[in-house]
Amino acid sequence: AESNWDGGNRVERAARLDAIADLLREIDADIVVLNEVDFDASWSDSVNQARYLAKKAGYSYWVEQRNMDFRILHRTWRFGNAVLSKYPIVDARAVELPSYSTWETVFAGKKRGIDCDIDVGHQKIRILGVHLSHRSESVRVDSARLLGEIAAASDVPTIIAGDLNSTPVGFPESVSDADGNNAIGALDGLGVFQRSPTAAPVK
Repeated sequence: AESNWDGGNRVERAARLDAIADLLREIDADIVVLNEVDFDASWSDSVNQARYLAKKAGYSYWVEQRNMDFRILHRTWRFGNAVLSKYPIVDARAVELPSYSTWETVFAGKKRGIDCDIDVGHQKIRILGVHLSHRSESVRVDSARLLGEIAAASDVPTIIAGDLNSTPVGFPESVSDADGNNAIGALDGLGVFQRSPTAAPVK
């Protein structure tokens, strides 16, 4: 595929990916959730960033979930979320989150999530890797409720990770929808999750 990035940008992007891989090796997390990842997209030089980071940072297993995936002539648009794991990912499913607009979903894709089961040796755990809407707390609240339903129905420990684009009531820049609901508050209200921090930072 052709690229509209010049050599300087290609070098810069490669250096940034290597820096992320170095950080992942330093952190040495068993499982990593990535948001806004390009999968062979033309604008990122047709590099599958999830695969590159998994290989470079030492993750034997990874799964990709695409919010957008289409090709027109020589241009490709593929991006979404990914989960990298040092333990086997035994199953994975896309999560259809509520959309901001039907027309936008048709022409530009939408936020989705990835639901995967990971065998950590002594048991399985469930990871919900998500990137919620950045424009609407109402959509985020509906998404949180859906994720809560998935977690509540699970018979294994479930972790929600990623960019929720929401902060709890009382925290800086927290917002609520027209009905006074907040996405993190919706998750808290289910009583099935623990989160940190639980209190707003001291000014």
